[in-house]
This record gives sequence, C-alpha cells and structure tokens, in this order.
Amino acid sequence: MNKKLYYLGLWLLLCSACQTTYLATTEIDYEQVSPQSSSDIDEEIEALISPYRTELRAIMDEVIGQLDVDLLKERPECNMGNWLADMMYEEAKLLNDGVLDFAVQNHGGLRVPSMGAGPITRGEVIEVMPFDNKLAILSGNAVDVQAFLDHIAAGRGWPISSNLEFKIKDDKAIDIKINGKPLDSNKTYHFALPDYIAGGGSGTDMLKGLQRKDFSVLLRDCFVQNIIKDTKAGISQNPIKEGRIINLDDE
Repeated sequence: MNKKLYYLGLWLLLCSACQTTYLATTEIDYEQVSPQSSSDIDEEIEALISPYRTELRAIMDEVIGQLDVDLLKERPECNMGNWLADMMYEEAKLLNDGVLDFAVQNHGGLRVPSMGAGPITRGEVIEVMPFDNKLAILSGNAVDVQAFLDHIAAGRGWPISSNLEFKIKDDKAIDIKINGKPLDSNKTYHFALPDYIAGGGSGTDMLKGLQRKDFSVLLRDCFVQNIIKDTKAGISQNPIKEGRIINLDDE
C-alpha cells in the first residue's frame, strides 16, 4: 500500500474520532487536551492529496486528438452518437477477431449535450462517457435484431454504427439494412454494445437470453485508444450525420 495513502486514511480515521474534548487522567490531577484545529487538519490532508490531484489533472488534461467539428447530442441521429458508435465498432471488431456486424450505444449513455471543436483531452472523453460500462458482443438472429431495433425506434433513436441503417415508422424499425443488405432470416448477427444494455438495461429485456461475450475493457478506454491511434496516423475526428436513422413519424 502507498505510504501516503495509508497515513491519509489513518489521519482521517483519527480525525473522525477527535470531535470532542477529552480529559487525560494522571496520578495527581486532570488536564484538558484539545484536538487539533480543523484548519490544521485540512492543511495536512491537502498536503497529502495535492500531489495526487496534480497527477490526475495532468492525465485528464492530456490532449489525445483533434476534433474538427462541434458535436451535438440529438435524436434520431447525431454526429456525437455516430462518432462513439463507429469507434465502438472498430475496437470491438478487433477484439472479436474481425467478426462483427454493427455497434449500438444507448442514447442515455451520452452524458453531455455537446462537445466543442478543438483539441480532445482524455478528460473530455470521460465526461461524455463517465460510467464504468464495459464492452459486450451479442449474437442473435433476424427476429432478435428486429426486436432490439423496434425498442430503439420506440425510443426515437439511439447511436448506431455506419453499417446499420433503418427508418422509424409507427414506433417500429423498418427498411433495416446491415452492411447494405436487408435482414436475413438465415443469418446470425453479431453486434457490440455496452454491457449495461446487454444485461437488459434501458428496457432491453429482449437481449437477456442471447449468446453473449464480455470483454474486460471499459468503453471509454476503447474510445481513447481509437482516438490515439487516429492521431498517430495523422487523422483528426470529423463525424457527420448521414441518415443512419430517419424518423418518418416526425414528417
């Protein structure tokens, strides 16, 4: 255990006990012993914490890429969601030996309404995706995919990767195409998503019985890794809306 953290924990424990004045007994009389002032305690704790705060800030402020456009969180489709879903797809496909059909990110998992163009820091990625959700890949047939996309359609759209597209009509998914082809009743589809959704989160009970493969990597780490790879290759981030989901109910 790190010594500083040990002594910090010990100090906090001692401080929590020092809430009242104590009397120390001697053989001849009593003397009052006052606890250390709260300002002294705060200063000593701050001295212990400060190096870790500085180190954490340096990590969070690290620039890992360049964003060429402002990102917005919208429905049924948004450039922020397209960006994240595409990165998930790329990283999940690598982890799954190249076997993957599409990726989906739940709309509620995007925790900021916008992100400005400019340098991308590690901290900004964490702000967009602060939860400790990990990557999961599910396998299902056309009926399973239809049920999942119907759920997304009823919710007015979630972020999906570029190899999936559909329209929303009467809160149902229609004209579904995966890699440019209609749903095939004879095909098994493999799709990536947060483990929270794979386990039935956000009302996705229809996914619970599907074959599932879990990975230990956090989704936000997938995004950071993907951005860094692009940056090393001289590629900046320029996600756009391209009609992946069209809501006919709004027309």
